[in-house]
Amino acid sequence: MLRTILCSLIVAFVTACASAPSVPDKRPLSVAAIERIGATDFVIVKDGDGLTKSWSLQENAGSQGKLGLTGLVVGTTVDAIANAGPGRRAKRWANEARKYISPDELDESLKAELETRSAGRDEGVRVRGVAILAKPDADTTFEGVVEISTDYVFSENGSVLKIVADASYRNVPVPYQSLYSRRGQGPLYRNRFTYISARVPIPPLEARGQNVLEEAIRASYADITGAPPAAGSRAETRMTAELERANDDLLTDEEAAILTGRIWLENDAARLKAELDRAHSFFATVILQDLNNLEVPSLYGADQIVSRDADGRYVRRIGATKDSGRYISEPGRIDNYTRYGNAIAIADPDR
Repeated sequence: MLRTILCSLIVAFVTACASAPSVPDKRPLSVAAIERIGATDFVIVKDGDGLTKSWSLQENAGSQGKLGLTGLVVGTTVDAIANAGPGRRAKRWANEARKYISPDELDESLKAELETRSAGRDEGVRVRGVAILAKPDADTTFEGVVEISTDYVFSENGSVLKIVADASYRNVPVPYQSLYSRRGQGPLYRNRFTYISARVPIPPLEARGQNVLEEAIRASYADITGAPPAAGSRAETRMTAELERANDDLLTDEEAAILTGRIWLENDAARLKAELDRAHSFFATVILQDLNNLEVPSLYGADQIVSRDADGRYVRRIGATKDSGRYISEPGRIDNYTRYGNAIAIADPDR
């Protein structure tokens, strides 16, 4: 019996260790792979989501489960009501952003930046051509090209835009040779690149524009005809509570997003477009550099500052943990912590 327990503990320990990441997620190319790939095509995976808005989804139905099916139904209904206003406002936020910059325009902007890098390089991995292609499903991978996929998400208070680009190269005839062991599978190359925008200033409480907040809250609870919630309904109770909070002395992340959204989109979204141009330039430059970087990431290294601009923005390469080798472009000054919600609002496709 004791032997059985000990064996079970050992198996559990070994399984836990095996599931933990033992090597960095980044996969650099070898010298032989770089020489073999040379001039190659780049494919930007068509992004149908575009600029998205994060928000906090309330999930309390699970706690009602112990009350049986009735409790679960009630809990789910309460959650739906509680999330209706915030979810609609986040959706409206994304819809407004899409009016100025569509998903296709985002892809074309990155494509243009990559195409400018097609000249002036005669060796190593380099750009031969750039295409924008849609994937029929999530499991599809493009072979023999550098594949780049992107995600654009605003923080919960709308003050920061975070853009993530994942780059990889896969070629079935050339199997992946792990730099950490003799066996391996998957892409020959992969890495992640993150761009953090400069923060949009959140207006002080005395200048937050009470009418703007109240108008946005009422609009998020209106039905498709513009009518407010029925008197005495849970939706009306929820809306009334939000309107009361909008008149207190505390500016929540959700309220702040109503105000920062207007700042991002003023002057034909000039601030937003400038950040996107800078992000795409960063991706095009650093992805090409990294494809030709032979350095093998370590789990126990130290972060390195790769470059720093005159305005203080810097590019940092992570030096430890499973994220070792990844690149982050950050503003020189970060005023305070920015939170991203557990849900993402995507603009309506017909916008």
